[in-house]
Formats: sequence, structure tokens, C-alpha cells
Amino acid sequence: KDILSRWTYPIVPDSNLQEGDSYEYMRGQIYKEQDVSLSRSCVLGEKVLIGAATEIAENVKITNSVIGRRVSIGPNVKIDGAYIWDGVTINANCSIS
Repeated sequence: KDILSRWTYPIVPDSNLQEGDSYEYMRGQIYKEQDVSLSRSCVLGEKVLIGAATEIAENVKITNSVIGRRVSIGPNVKIDGAYIWDGVTINANCSIS
């Protein structure tokens, strides 16, 4: 979480130190990699990292969490303070904290 808060600068996700990383820093301590699909109604709170090829459906709220690559998140999901690994599928109407 210190990395997402940028306490470890210059070692932060958007430095893209590892080969293949393509993170971009967005306002609100949000890091998003390329090829991420976000629905219009999803809400990303502070300290969120989202890996490449991840799909996030409608009415999803994510805060203080790391979401890996190739993750599929269904509608009406709430995620707070979680680490979701690569390739995970989260079905609709789940709450993870």
C-alpha cells in the first residue's frame, strides 16, 4: 500500500521498471495498465492498481486494492482492501474486503 501511496518514489508502478509493465498514473492514486476495460458506472477510489486486459462491469466500486492482469469483474461488485491475482473471475453481486 505504501507503493500505491507513492511513499517509495521513485519505485512506483508508473516507473514501469519491469519489462512489459505499462502502468499510467491517474489522479487519486490510481494506476491503470493498457487494455483495461472500465464501464461508465464503475467507481475507482484511492489507491487502486489495475493490470492489463482486465474488464470491470457496471456498478463496481474498488478502493484500496490491487487488481491483477486478465481479471474479469462482474456487475454490482464491491472490493476494498484486497489483492486479486492474475486471471481471476469475480461474479456479479460479490463483496470482497
